[in-house]
Amino acid sequence: MKATRITEKMPGFVQETIGQAQKRLTLIEGETRKLVLDTWTRVRQNDSLKMVEKTIEDWRKRYDLRKTAENIGTEYSTRAFHSFGLATQGDVHTVERKIDRLRSDVRKLGKAKARK
Repeated sequence: MKATRITEKMPGFVQETIGQAQKRLTLIEGETRKLVLDTWTRVRQNDSLKMVEKTIEDWRKRYDLRKTAENIGTEYSTRAFHSFGLATQGDVHTVERKIDRLRSDVRKLGKAKARK
């Protein structure tokens, strides 16, 4: 059954009571919404919350600065190793891989010439 049919069959005093209850609920909902918005506005304006937000933002900036400094440090240390003729572990691994590839190519060429 639809709600309109149900309310049509109800006695008048029940319909009035339901209508009044719905009006009160609507008023309570509006007052609640206003109270929540006012409370949220007060919370957002609270000095301690602003201080916490500022602290978190400072931590985020420090973290970003630290990461930037680490990246710059890594870049300059790599440049320093290259300028002084020193190799990093990454450089050593790269050279070892290239030597291994050349070694396997030489073996393949040697086997190919031996077969001929």
